[in-house]
Amino acid sequence: MTNQTQTQPAATEKTRKRLTPAERMQKARDALRKAASDQRRFDTRGKVVLGGFTMGIARSNSSFAQQLLQALNTAKLREQDKEALADFRKELMLICSGHAKAQQNQNVG
Repeated sequence: MTNQTQTQPAATEKTRKRLTPAERMQKARDALRKAASDQRRFDTRGKVVLGGFTMGIARSNSSFAQQLLQALNTAKLREQDKEALADFRKELMLICSGHAKAQQNQNVG
């Protein structure tokens, strides 16, 4: 029984189709494409997490929200990026205006 087990893998290797150089190149390109796609997915996930983390800090720290809003207002962004960040910018403006109102109320009282 041991003898059959040892000869079986060799038989399987002989029946396996040999890839042509062009097929090997295509297989390598496919693997590279998949690796690049996986890397982009990983990078995107990191950006989403960082954005959520940053907004979480801004929601609890109005001076940070003000700095972030100022950075957004002075940054040279593409129009599509401005559109993507519009809701976050509005939220930052609300946080900053809420902080300004709170300071005014403290000064009055």
